Amino acid sequence: MWVSALSFFRRRWYELFFGVHHLYIIFFLFFLYHVIRTVHFIVIPCLLFMVDRFLRMVQSQHSVDVLSAKILESGCLHLRIAGGKESNTGGREWYHALSSWYLRIPSLSILMRFQWHLFSATSTPMDGREELSFMIKPLGKWTSNLKDQLFRSAQVHDISGLTYQCPFSLKAGVEGPYGYESDFFLEYNVLVLICGGIGVTPFLAILSDVLHRKQKGQRVLPSQIHVYHCVKKPEELCVLNSLDPNGIVPEYQRHGLEIEVCAYVTRQIIDTNAHKCPSSQTRKTPNNKEIAYSPTTLPTRYKPHAVSRISSKGEPVWLACIVIASITGYYILWGLSNVFLIKTPKASFPNYNRAHLVLVSMILGTVVFGGFFVLIWHLWLKQQQIQLHCSHPLPSISSTDSERTAYDSFLSMSTCSTLQENVPLSSIANHPISSSITSEAPIEVQHGSTPIKMNGKLKEIMIQMDRMENHKNGIATCSLTAHGSPWNGSLHFGCRPCWDDIFTHLGKLYQAQDIGVLVSGSTSMRQDVAEQCRKHTNIIGTASSNVFHYHSISFDL
Repeated sequence: MWVSALSFFRRRWYELFFGVHHLYIIFFLFFLYHVIRTVHFIVIPCLLFMVDRFLRMVQSQHSVDVLSAKILESGCLHLRIAGGKESNTGGREWYHALSSWYLRIPSLSILMRFQWHLFSATSTPMDGREELSFMIKPLGKWTSNLKDQLFRSAQVHDISGLTYQCPFSLKAGVEGPYGYESDFFLEYNVLVLICGGIGVTPFLAILSDVLHRKQKGQRVLPSQIHVYHCVKKPEELCVLNSLDPNGIVPEYQRHGLEIEVCAYVTRQIIDTNAHKCPSSQTRKTPNNKEIAYSPTTLPTRYKPHAVSRISSKGEPVWLACIVIASITGYYILWGLSNVFLIKTPKASFPNYNRAHLVLVSMILGTVVFGGFFVLIWHLWLKQQQIQLHCSHPLPSISSTDSERTAYDSFLSMSTCSTLQENVPLSSIANHPISSSITSEAPIEVQHGSTPIKMNGKLKEIMIQMDRMENHKNGIATCSLTAHGSPWNGSLHFGCRPCWDDIFTHLGKLYQAQDIGVLVSGSTSMRQDVAEQCRKHTNIIGTASSNVFHYHSISFDL
């Protein structure tokens, strides 16, 4: 079991990992055989575990509609899943920006229909949308199979605007939310978000959450956000560019929020002969497509099947009722079995039969007694959703369209949003540190410093890049906005960030601040950043010393 949980085995043979770990049921039964005489010491923890598993089973059996699926230019999948309208939760969000969810697409294949995979959401409850959004990078068999089926379906015919039948239904199983119980990142006035590749997905949720809270006028929010995003190829920046901050809060800088983005493309350098900055439009035309999949028409007043709120992180009142009922049901059933089956303590009743009775009492106590309150909870949620839909009616659809089936779906191919024209390399002149740079300059490069565009002005950030060569070696720094990105900041080609210089600059830029550092990336990246946080935090120092609070964010299983 331990060997199958290692990353090497888990990522290559997920079915083996998933099946072996379900052997805990046999282990638990043999455990009861040995401790049956003292079972009352472990009954309550075991019942809590069974209640959690029972609620997960109830939630996972609910089929959820996938509203759309899209293959981005980098090959990542963008899934939008129906989340449903918010019911009466007493002012408490039912999930958080850093929440993770288990997903299952049962129609992919027979072998993969039982597979659950954990993904972090890029959506936030603050956006007001009735959906969950996920960015998935095809790395394993399950994700690659999903991408391949979408891609093959789009290649049935050449680009003609026609529609095609999708080879699988738009249903998914969803479990969650899991992970963080609070939006702790809101406690910091300065946030540093460091990510690599697809690790940017949880930070999209954080950025969206902060922007939507700013839009709603909340005051206790981070005012300075630094994002350092490392990718291998330029087209991988499309995941970060999928979120437009100005689309949420236009001119957010004027509202006291500064977001600085530094993107690093590590495996592509300047083409000194072509005299152009690298562009993400470097692939052949047939592959340079964005494949979108969504249902065409739905019946009149059709309500998508959303994620069930019945989970171990649901309403506390209902959870308390279920737990109390399950515990009560166990003791009632165990007492009845002692009276009518075991009869007397001195009776010669085998231990394994006692263990079977304990296990059956736990299961029936959870399913029957606790399940009664689960049923009432389900009916209450259903009534709440009816009231919400009555207060916000769905738009009607024409009778012609309503005659079609609910899932007459299609695959369409559309070209990706093209980036801006390549900027000539001649405009990326090597300016000396003392030279002045006007705010109209689209692209800037300096030796020994990295100019950043913030609030419409270019501020020189004196960060000595020991590893960065000059332009002659094919390394340059461009403006993100000039490269078609909605974010203000810099885009570095052919280099990696020097964390020591970056943290030194942050230490000089801020004084006596609690700085939240969130890292979502490879193991080596997390180790390097953790070392820099330790190195640049001086708790015993002067009153102006900063404290870097390190947080490791997981974005995959």
